[in-house]
Amino acid sequence: MKLCACVAEATPEQARARMERADTDLVEHRIDYMNDICSIDGLYAGIVPSVVATLRTEGQGGRFAGDVETLKTTLVAAMDEGCDYVDIEATLPTDVCTELIMHAGARGVKTMLSYHNFVTTPAHETLRNIIARSNDLGTDMVKIVPTAHDANDWKRVLGLYMDDPPLPLIAFCMGEASAFTRVASLYYGAPFTYVSVGTSTAPGQLSLDEMRSILGVLGR
Repeated sequence: MKLCACVAEATPEQARARMERADTDLVEHRIDYMNDICSIDGLYAGIVPSVVATLRTEGQGGRFAGDVETLKTTLVAAMDEGCDYVDIEATLPTDVCTELIMHAGARGVKTMLSYHNFVTTPAHETLRNIIARSNDLGTDMVKIVPTAHDANDWKRVLGLYMDDPPLPLIAFCMGEASAFTRVASLYYGAPFTYVSVGTSTAPGQLSLDEMRSILGVLGR
């Protein structure tokens, strides 16, 4: 079961140090936490875990407040610098998604269409449509992370794994009471799940030590 450590640091030196110390299969570099999002030159060179480059917008719960062109330019630069995966938000225009996916293909970078909702959990059909759009766009995987308020919400999200998704799916819920879905997603077939190794980047996110402790109890 693979874990992805979320790296949310202000400077390239701090980010690189955190990635170098990460004892996980993957690291997600949250570029939107950096003081200067242009400071990624050489940042991923020699990093052992696979790097997921993410520039999370304010609308999706992140810190990036710039325009789409700047977002696109930054993610292209991250791919050119050698990241292994690129996170592409489902709320971006289709032409931007397509352009990023094409560049990723040329660079040998895997693509993930991601959807986050810090307020609620949409209807089952809405979530299925995100998966369908990801498949139509030709991404390598899809990530769906809404906020659960009750059992019906988290059942709806984990139920996506029962729909025989056409591509690898990472689906769990935000919220302290739904933290267990981050573990459950691995058992339902998620290629990996996210953990914190410093600054938490989402409500209910488990630390690396917490996740490993839980998996150890479960015998994994």
